[in-house]
Amino acid sequence: MRNGIYGLFADVKEFFNQGMNGILTILIICMVLIIGYNYKISSDITDLRRNQESNQAEIIKEIENNRKKIHYRYFNLTKSLEDINNVEINTRDGSVLRHK
Repeated sequence: MRNGIYGLFADVKEFFNQGMNGILTILIICMVLIIGYNYKISSDITDLRRNQESNQAEIIKEIENNRKKIHYRYFNLTKSLEDINNVEINTRDGSVLRHK
């Protein structure tokens, strides 16, 4: 068994000592690593894009829900200010209109 393992190592050593074979092998290994890394990055980017789209939809939904809550929460406060100052306050966009 010793001769087999040493023979294998000797063959590998001889293969890499032939100059062009060693360089070609190193280039192939580097190319495989670069292609694998690029594939990993591209799959991560597509996952992030999917997550971003779902997060944007959730954020828009939450904003709409919060606008409705804010409108009703400050209804009584704005009603009394409208009566005192003779104005109309739109709580959705914050605009104030004077009554004539």
